[in-house]
Amino acid sequence: AVVVRLTQQYTNYYGSSGIGDMVVVLLLGLVLLVLFSLWYLLFRKPVTEIPLPVPPSMPAYQGSLYDLSRPQSVAVSADGSRIYITQTGTSLDTVMMDRSGATLAVLQPPADWIPQAHQLFVAVDPVTGEVWATDRFNGAVAIYSASGSFLRLFDPGAERAGWQPLGIGFDKTGDVYVADVADSAATVIDVFGADGTF
Repeated sequence: AVVVRLTQQYTNYYGSSGIGDMVVVLLLGLVLLVLFSLWYLLFRKPVTEIPLPVPPSMPAYQGSLYDLSRPQSVAVSADGSRIYITQTGTSLDTVMMDRSGATLAVLQPPADWIPQAHQLFVAVDPVTGEVWATDRFNGAVAIYSASGSFLRLFDPGAERAGWQPLGIGFDKTGDVYVADVADSAATVIDVFGADGTF
């Protein structure tokens, strides 16, 4: 009577079809596991061959530029074909290179204008393509053509007489921003319009 009562309680709790359902689920899971194992054995590939999604805009390493002496600042032409680099080591030349690292030109003002140029930062005007290089030690900004030929010195006007231009950059309209460090207590950002007005 005790055995019968326990059996009835078990059946009432799980239901008469509960055990059968559990067996079916377990068998189905076992079949799926076997099928997956067979598929893996037949079609498996090394991890290196599994295609992974790569964002199309992700930059990729292409190479390095050598034979430079403590490069300080880098600017690139709009089409990416020319790279302008200032140096602060044994060489103070501002060089223009192509993508492969070949030197195309050295950017320097005439010696009778600035006997020893010490250009630190460089930027490319997005409107004209001209290359601007700051020279804090000589208080000058030299302007070059995209091909590296000297064009002129930038005149900041009487208001900025005695300035020491350091960092430089452009916005998309051609306005130029120059960090002036003549005042040792603070760095002033001078903004000049595309026509050179302060």
